[in-house]
Amino acid sequence: MSAEIYLLRHGETEWNLDGLLQGQHDSPLTESGRRQAQQLGTLLAGYFDGETLPLFQVSPLGRAQQTANLMRAQLLPAGTTSAPYLIEPRLTEVGFGSWEGLTFDEIEEEWADLIDSYDDLDWLFEAPEGEGYDHALMRVDSWLADQAGRLVAVSHGLTSQLICSRYLGLARADVAAFTVEHGVVYHLHDGKIDTIRG
Repeated sequence: MSAEIYLLRHGETEWNLDGLLQGQHDSPLTESGRRQAQQLGTLLAGYFDGETLPLFQVSPLGRAQQTANLMRAQLLPAGTTSAPYLIEPRLTEVGFGSWEGLTFDEIEEEWADLIDSYDDLDWLFEAPEGEGYDHALMRVDSWLADQAGRLVAVSHGLTSQLICSRYLGLARADVAAFTVEHGVVYHLHDGKIDTIRG
């Protein structure tokens, strides 16, 4: 794949603070999350000369849109009000079905046998009425196959873990090992991933 991708997770949200599983539900960015988004924009500005702004591809979920808009405001040259921007459904978070809006403790209380049978994050793909691993992987693979050139992608925790794992050719068992933090840019290029921090 010839694309050069600057991948990042949305800023911290209120549900993140409350320990609630978001999935394809939404909650707004916290003050810290807004600062993270602005700092990411400032950080990325050092990688683009201001004349050739990258295409932004952004999950349709509100927390990713809010993050992208705050970032882009830092990237745009003075007097510029727009830049290439694409809402990309394949970047949305993995759907967690019946578990969305619940804490881990609430999930474990009702589905303890299911959760105990998995290691790391793999149990998230087994959420009742959730998206599941195979479907999430298909859309991530489809998205990666379509990319070319330089772009910024704003996505979510588990979806970004899948993207990074597939980019590196890792197995399902290794998805959880590739953690994706708030406030960090993952630079996918030349078959490797560099971590860019402020």
